[in-house]
Amino acid sequence: MSDQPKFDYKPTVFLPTTEMPMRGNLPQAEPEQLARWQEGGLYAQLRARRRGAPKFVLHDGPPYANGHIHIGHAVNKVLKDIVVRSRSMMGFDAPYVPGWDCHGLPIELQVEERFAKQKRAKEDIPAGEFRAACREYAAEWLDVQREEFKRLGVWPGQVQVKSSSISGKKFVITGTLSEMDREEAAEKVRSLGGVFQTSVGKETDYLVAGENTGQSKLEKARKYNTEIIGEQAFLRLLKK
Repeated sequence: MSDQPKFDYKPTVFLPTTEMPMRGNLPQAEPEQLARWQEGGLYAQLRARRRGAPKFVLHDGPPYANGHIHIGHAVNKVLKDIVVRSRSMMGFDAPYVPGWDCHGLPIELQVEERFAKQKRAKEDIPAGEFRAACREYAAEWLDVQREEFKRLGVWPGQVQVKSSSISGKKFVITGTLSEMDREEAAEKVRSLGGVFQTSVGKETDYLVAGENTGQSKLEKARKYNTEIIGEQAFLRLLKK
């Protein structure tokens, strides 16, 4: 049997001719695919092509903005993404508007822990300062989760979520940032298309608050329904 010639089976296997690589190489290929979606504005193109078509709207139950995403987020977002994309492929105008739950006990508990590390009890923290800290904490995790959704390849990661238009909005800067040169602070506000103010009034839209923002200013902001944002949230606006 050792003298019997070996039969070469390779010519008998008929495989298609394709440029598709044998290996998926997903750790490198997936980021490249996502980058092409972003650069080509794929989601925006789809939205434009479906303009005027019958609407299909999925009401997405939003996640808490208080930590990294986990397997529960992945299952939730991928299944909803399948529904939205399939409806779009069926000819519907199916937008995906991602949202986050930025209120409630989960965020407050995390912020309380941050203050506890500074040896500050919740009872000793002004309500305005505590709310500003909660807003800042939620904004941090919103940015983190948006980037993590991108790696799932779902539409919530591709939709460009922007802050509401701040062109012409009036800002009052307090806290640590108020210690900067006033002209420098005014220039930062103008770079956002906003208007710099020195004190809160009826027309003020935003009060930038920090740890040393006076209670009187916070109370005045609440009186005029002025939105209070943290210093870090304001600085992130400068980078958008």
